[in-house]
Amino acid sequence: MNRLIILVPALIGLSASSFSIPSGLQPLALDSFEQSVQSDIMKYGFPGTARLIFRKGYVLSYDGRNRTAHWVAERLSRDRLGGSATQRGLSFRIDRSVPAEHQSKNGDYLNSNLDRGHLAAAANHTGSADDVKETMIYSNASPQVGVHFNQGIWKWLEEDTREWAKVVDELYVYTGPIYRAKEPEEVVDPVGGRTTKWVRYQVIGDRNVAVPTHFFKVMLAEIDGKVAVQAFVLPNKAVDVDRDDVDWDGFLRSVDEVERRTGLDFFNVLSSRKQRELEKEVAPTAWSLAAPTN
Repeated sequence: MNRLIILVPALIGLSASSFSIPSGLQPLALDSFEQSVQSDIMKYGFPGTARLIFRKGYVLSYDGRNRTAHWVAERLSRDRLGGSATQRGLSFRIDRSVPAEHQSKNGDYLNSNLDRGHLAAAANHTGSADDVKETMIYSNASPQVGVHFNQGIWKWLEEDTREWAKVVDELYVYTGPIYRAKEPEEVVDPVGGRTTKWVRYQVIGDRNVAVPTHFFKVMLAEIDGKVAVQAFVLPNKAVDVDRDDVDWDGFLRSVDEVERRTGLDFFNVLSSRKQRELEKEVAPTAWSLAAPTN
């Protein structure tokens, strides 16, 4: 089937020699279900291995301190999308696989004026009611500004991500929070008189669920045996723009920048050379959404 899609930067071919075991990463002790999910979704490695949670449609690394995920990984394609199940009538529930002292829950979000923002979008997993239900869990949620972000530009990025997935062979998507103030706050120590720097971000609820300042989506597309990468960083604030007027190019960042901001390490089963090729440059323009020609 001919495909009409523009992937920028130029597609990079991968051979078996491009894959290697990342230094310092010990083999994970996984049960048979986790091994199956790993082989399906985590082809390009784990960005980090803190408190991994495996579900049928996605994998996440949970941050017990901030009560949300470090990252969530998905594998999307035309064949995996297009089911008819919806989240209608479902509510977020506590993740019982997370220790009680590290859980977030409904009460943390009440009266916060923030949405329970999906990291793995419910609309990415509509094959069955159980698939959707797996996304409706607090470990897969993060506090997001509602109007003009979660209900606007973030939702549109999720929609475009599904469209990109339909015109490539496979799309590997990594989503997560970033905590970064615009500028560190300088504070004078009243005792020593020294000037120190502080970075602050908001928390909500009795359990101090952290409110990210930004969110990232890192995408790796496979098409005809080659790969290309694009990465987005969006501020967690209202972006008052119409759907057709969104300039995705303005939110593009290099994977290296996302790694610097988060401490994560993407695509770490690839050789160091391939990682540098994929991660150092900012894509000059977001991928085309053109459909296959036939």
